[in-house]
Amino acid sequence: MADFKKDAADLLEYIGGPDNISAVSHCATRMRFVLNDPSAADVKKIEDIPAVK
Repeated sequence: MADFKKDAADLLEYIGGPDNISAVSHCATRMRFVLNDPSAADVKKIEDIPAVK
């Protein structure tokens, strides 16, 4: 099984940290984040994370 700890840590950093998360939901294939400040997220870096589709 793959180890996603680095990808998860990078994602948390690139979305602006835990204080920028208002809500998170999930289904079988996706996680959905509601951010307090969407402009704080670095979309390009998020897209470059290997586990992000």
